Amino acid sequence: MVKSRDIQAKLDCVKNILNDDDIIKRYGIYVKRGRDVIHPKIQEIIYSRIAVCITTDVILKIATNVFEDFKSLVDEHAILRGVIFILPYNTTIPLAPGDYLARKILADGSGICFIDSINTILDFSGKNKNQKDFYGCSCFIGGILYTKEVLNDCPLGDKYDKVIDYANDFITGYRLVKHDHSVYKLTQTNLPDHILYHEVTLGIDGKISLSKRKIFQASHFNDLLDLQNKLINPDSSVLKVFAEYCEKLPLHGDIRYSLDLMLDSLNAFCLGDYVRAVLLSDLFMEFSLKIVYKSFPKYKDTPFPSDIFKTKDKDNKSLISKICLELGLDKGDSTISKWLKCSRSLRNNLVHNLGYDELNVYSAQKAVKYNLELVEKIVDKLPVQNSSPIRLLGLGGRTYRHLFEE
Repeated sequence: MVKSRDIQAKLDCVKNILNDDDIIKRYGIYVKRGRDVIHPKIQEIIYSRIAVCITTDVILKIATNVFEDFKSLVDEHAILRGVIFILPYNTTIPLAPGDYLARKILADGSGICFIDSINTILDFSGKNKNQKDFYGCSCFIGGILYTKEVLNDCPLGDKYDKVIDYANDFITGYRLVKHDHSVYKLTQTNLPDHILYHEVTLGIDGKISLSKRKIFQASHFNDLLDLQNKLINPDSSVLKVFAEYCEKLPLHGDIRYSLDLMLDSLNAFCLGDYVRAVLLSDLFMEFSLKIVYKSFPKYKDTPFPSDIFKTKDKDNKSLISKICLELGLDKGDSTISKWLKCSRSLRNNLVHNLGYDELNVYSAQKAVKYNLELVEKIVDKLPVQNSSPIRLLGLGGRTYRHLFEE
């Protein structure tokens, strides 16, 4: 996983690019428009407009409803405090008119988590007041309340995580009653880098006080990766390779499909969807090795082996064993061993044993890494010309290292 020092290096790299006058002069359209930096996500651009639409009156109304529920569960003299986050969302949750505030009491009874969905129209003011284009937007108002004693021991980042988890429960609840394929789960990494929030307090006198709007800096590393890659100079060598991909891919649908699996896996990992990242990278590995298998003339018209790999496979009947035999590759190679230990075992545990307890950011990253590197190693061993389209399947390992290790 990208470590804190790596995040700082990415920040420094992006900062240097943005401050490089030569790059700005030549590639300004990619970096700045006037004095404004072009952000990597549409949410980053419209988030400030969304925040204008969510007034303190809206926040206070939601807070009042939550406090009324929570007061009955604690000592009447307790001081209740918490935070309320404004989380942008790219699609509408079309619930019927009315207050659909969702609440849950925390397991230890010391707090309450809540989510409300807001659909509104962006407010244009100032120089934009005569603009005729209006855009609908959606967001979640979510927060967490504790008694004063508990709150002091709970970091802001932990509260943010709990609110996102509950927002996903809210989304799942909606999906169970409405078939709506535009709805998606939230992760920290598909939200903006800076999240706005209010601190809120209910005193023993029953009055609610709301702080001025504050900023929580999440520092999602994938945002930095997105921005850095958007700022890479489109020089002639890059454009030449890009043109080559555009020419080869339409003629080889199987290779294109496999590469799409690889790219979707990397995107899922960056967005925090670790189950999808592991399963898609595993599909990429299987599909790519089947393409490799069919590239050998002797196997072109034979069915695929029923097993991907067997630890005890004296007759070389599994897919990887047959490929290794053709390439003169040792089945005990370190790349295969790492793949078996970190990728295949995690995938099998997820699929067959519901082993979600083993899934985290670190295990998912290793699973993706070794699935991609296994394909890269085998493709590099193929006795084909460098210009062969099948070589494109080896791009996964290199892409991974470029994003997470270089």
